[in-house]
Amino acid sequence: MSSGRNWTKEQKEAITGQGCGMLVSAAAGAGKTAVLVERVIQKITDANNPVDIDRLLVMTFTNAAASEMRERIADAIAERLESEPGSQKILRQLTLLDNATITTIHSFCLEVIRSNFQLIGIDPNFRVADETESRLIKLEALNDVFEEQYEFENPDFYELLEYYGGNRDDQALQDLVLNLHDYVRSIPWPEEWLNRMCDMLNIPDGTDFSLTPWGKVIVHTVKLELEGITRMIRRALDLISIDSMQDGNRGEITSGSGLEKYYDIYIEDYKNISSILDYLNKNHDAKWDDVYNLLKGISFKALPRIGKDADSGKQGTVKKIRNDVKAGIKKLRENVIASVSDEIAADLKTVYPKIKTLCSLVNMLSEKYAQKKMRRTLVDFNDLEHFCLEILSVKTAGGPLEPSEAALSYREKFSEILVDEYQDSNLVQEIIINMISGKDAEEPNVFMVGDVKQSIYRFRNARPELFLQKYNTYSINKGSPFRKILLYKNFRSRTGVLDAINFIFKQIMSVEAGEIDYTDTERLNAGAVFPECEDKELTPGGKTELHLLLGDSDGDTDDDGENETEEEKKDKDDEPADEEV
Repeated sequence: MSSGRNWTKEQKEAITGQGCGMLVSAAAGAGKTAVLVERVIQKITDANNPVDIDRLLVMTFTNAAASEMRERIADAIAERLESEPGSQKILRQLTLLDNATITTIHSFCLEVIRSNFQLIGIDPNFRVADETESRLIKLEALNDVFEEQYEFENPDFYELLEYYGGNRDDQALQDLVLNLHDYVRSIPWPEEWLNRMCDMLNIPDGTDFSLTPWGKVIVHTVKLELEGITRMIRRALDLISIDSMQDGNRGEITSGSGLEKYYDIYIEDYKNISSILDYLNKNHDAKWDDVYNLLKGISFKALPRIGKDADSGKQGTVKKIRNDVKAGIKKLRENVIASVSDEIAADLKTVYPKIKTLCSLVNMLSEKYAQKKMRRTLVDFNDLEHFCLEILSVKTAGGPLEPSEAALSYREKFSEILVDEYQDSNLVQEIIINMISGKDAEEPNVFMVGDVKQSIYRFRNARPELFLQKYNTYSINKGSPFRKILLYKNFRSRTGVLDAINFIFKQIMSVEAGEIDYTDTERLNAGAVFPECEDKELTPGGKTELHLLLGDSDGDTDDDGENETEEEKKDKDDEPADEEV
């Protein structure tokens, strides 16, 4: 190991592990880049089986990160040379460093294309357009597509324009086509995928909507919302009763709060809503119309009058909770499951031809845009990935994707592929890596480091689920062909900072909100010891403060009066204002 660094047990395993594909899930401040650099150093200076640095493919996320990585590796080699002066093996690595493939994914794709341009019929003198230039060409192509539709007076186009074009011009539809085109370019073989997704809207007659991909997601969403709503009611009951309600049974009522008359009403609300939740938990293939009717059947009785000696603070809180519960149910009924299955199927039949026209416009834009780039001998950044994928893969009819001869040559060249910030990869990049790795040859040799909790590039079509799939399936056991290692110690922050972060994220991060549960496995643990100040008042940072910035909301959390009696409406004038929960 490099001198001057005390590596943890997990870091050592990540640095020295061999003969497997490896995912290193590294929390913030866990030293993942240092681990990756040290792994490279260990490989190229191994006493028994050294690997030349030009046989390692190191992929980073940005050009700046690639430059920094190269510098850190150069510094580490120089440091090793100082401790072993005259070592021909280390001198050789320093010489080979200039030719080492330490690069971004796009730069690697560019190298593949320039070396194999003849395989895809591209002009070898092409250049890469910058973002502004490519955007202007794309807009020019989009205008050409729309002008052709107007010229040919395409009735399908006019119908689509009537539905989605806006009141004044076609800008809204142009934006829709452009955004959809940008999205599909992060997907392998985008035209095929787009057409397949469009055809999914053409559901067979008599299909229950709950069996469609969208219906399954919506029913699951209803379940999650109802779980949250029942928790809200339980909190209100805890404020009313001294004992938490268990299984819907009435507990002992406190004396002195003055809210005892509310208890039975909240119990009934809880039973009504939890019965739907129980039904969804027991029936994973629940029919759409059953869920629709169950939600529609929920009603809320008016709250009774209570005495003037009631605890006004608690009263305001529990009433706001109920208003939020009613608003949540109303939202589910009006915005989530608002129609029966047959009505939705009829809507899909209506919208399917329009979406098919929309997809055809996207495909026309792709073709027109490609023609304009070809005439200018240009490629854009998405082209780099797709052309590289075309060079490295072979699609077989009905069979799996196979590596091309070019891909096999890269497999022979690189003994290991190291990927930094893996959580920000997309599906095209994933397939490219698979084509040049030994994964399907039962010789996994990809080393990936990242942290899914730090994935912030979904707006650029990153696919953190690629990381999660490996995180959930790779083994922690040594000897496994696909192994994961968790680096959970933070060497950057003091304990007070980490405790505050852990507390907040344990409350808000889950599979549904963040795609991963923030468990004890995910929590940040202090890895460094900082000197304490003699004067406690001068302790860096002081007490943790949490500032919540609330923006304007279009939603209305006030009681909407649904299922409310005239008596309850009248009572509002005599009741305290709602208190923020």
